[in-house]
Amino acid sequence: MLKNEPIPPPPAPAWQRLNWPGVWAPLAAFGAYLLAALIFGVAGMTYALSRGHPSDALPKITVLAWSNLGALVVLGAVSLVLLAGANPGRGPGVLARLAGDIERRDWLLVGVLFVAVVPAELMLAIALGGRIPMDPVLIEALSHPASKLGAVLVAPVSEELWGRGLVYGTLSRWGPWVALAGTTLITSFIHLDPLHMLTVLPGMAAMSWLRFKTGRLAPSVALHAANNLFSVLGSSLVP
Repeated sequence: MLKNEPIPPPPAPAWQRLNWPGVWAPLAAFGAYLLAALIFGVAGMTYALSRGHPSDALPKITVLAWSNLGALVVLGAVSLVLLAGANPGRGPGVLARLAGDIERRDWLLVGVLFVAVVPAELMLAIALGGRIPMDPVLIEALSHPASKLGAVLVAPVSEELWGRGLVYGTLSRWGPWVALAGTTLITSFIHLDPLHMLTVLPGMAAMSWLRFKTGRLAPSVALHAANNLFSVLGSSLVP
């Protein structure tokens, strides 16, 4: 290399160099999630009826929790397949390894953001809890063991493959700030319950910023898992 020759910039992270499908892809993946939840729910209720449960004693909360867990698995799998389809030559296995790519310095960012996000979410929950009541059915469903399992082990991967993967990647064609803001809002709004939407907003913003800052997905997955684990442990300690 000549003395005055400019030093080439380092290559972008592999996750950032992928091809991203159109807007239809995140819509299709989320549609698959809703369809799977419906199918699993109907199948669960049908099975309960076949076991002799009276209609007024059906295990609705249990069916809802397990149906959502199964639908989350579908969401992650469909997101991965759609992304693989947009990148010929890269199978889902390669993309799954890329999704787990994290560097040592990323852990510092995850730790700092975790310390900042948790108090913000708690303050929002306290400030808004008395004004925007949460659906009691949703509260009971979230306290089910299947929901807790999904929150810690499944949702961080599946929701990040969809949100900071497909949604962010699709919106990035209009610039990083559109991708960051759009992903934050969309991934907050899909929680449906108004109180839940607002309280998760700081976390969704932090995960989107991590995706923007690092160009990788794994830091967002790590922060999502840590945040959900804290929520699950906290809810277990509250009577």
